Amino acid sequence: MHANTMRLKRSGLVAGVGALALLGGLALGDHSGNAAVGTNLAGSGDAPTNTVFVSPAVSAMNLGATETTTVAPSVIATSMAVPPVKAGG
Repeated sequence: MHANTMRLKRSGLVAGVGALALLGGLALGDHSGNAAVGTNLAGSGDAPTNTVFVSPAVSAMNLGATETTTVAPSVIATSMAVPPVKAGG
């Protein structure tokens, strides 16, 4: 029984290492079929050479109607909640 377990563990290890090696080879392999893989599009010379990048202008954040400038009350509105109906009665 011990030999079968060791054989199964060893074959699983070999299969796992082989799968990782295959994935690594595919990741580092030739990507000639897909030109976008592995290329940096921004600043890589894809834009015309006679243009200049202009950063977009961003306006200040608008909080809209959710912003209020009132002062919080100093007294809590309800000191203790009391239900209008008692259970079972």
